[in-house]
Amino acid sequence: DVLASLYGFANVVAMPTHHDSCSLVGIEAGSMGKPIVTTNFSGTGEIYIRKPNEAGTPIALPVRKPFASGPKRYSGVAVDSLTEQLERVITDDALAIQLSENARTYSKHFTAERMGREYPNLFDELERSRVANAA
Repeated sequence: DVLASLYGFANVVAMPTHHDSCSLVGIEAGSMGKPIVTTNFSGTGEIYIRKPNEAGTPIALPVRKPFASGPKRYSGVAVDSLTEQLERVITDDALAIQLSENARTYSKHFTAERMGREYPNLFDELERSRVANAA
């Protein structure tokens, strides 16, 4: 598999995204046990940063300062923060191992079977919410 081969070369996966509702890259990297460094925006932040694993430890390291919006998205501060977090993972073996284990464990939640099983529940929840808000 080409993707498995490419992920196999990586020590860490950087995802400096601005708009990503659910990063397939993060799920793939996690399933390969790769530590992740990402921004704390939209779905990516929700999936990998704001929702720690069962032990309460992070699944990914956040870029501490946000990237600027607009045409100059990659501000020096954000790039420095991304670089700092990548260096932490690369130089701290214990941290890299912990993030790797967390990512591998967490990525097991994202299966086609689970999505098929839970997708109908989403519509039920939305309908209940709509009815409750209309009352």
